[in-house]
Amino acid sequence: MMGIRRGALLKAVYAAQPKLLKDTASRQLHSTYDVAIVGAGIVGLASARELILRHPPLTFILLEKEKEL
Repeated sequence: MMGIRRGALLKAVYAAQPKLLKDTASRQLHSTYDVAIVGAGIVGLASARELILRHPPLTFILLEKEKEL
């Protein structure tokens, strides 16, 4: 992706959904999850966003090998 820094991508995905970012940032880690998404690239982030919007009661975890998104 040309012209987009790694950290800026996550901010851009959530720019239209500030409440969504606040809600997901305040969640605590659990030992089990309903959905696990592997990879925080554009597809992983878009998938996570849609699943959270469509199924808010489910618990999610987004796994990424890099230190930053």
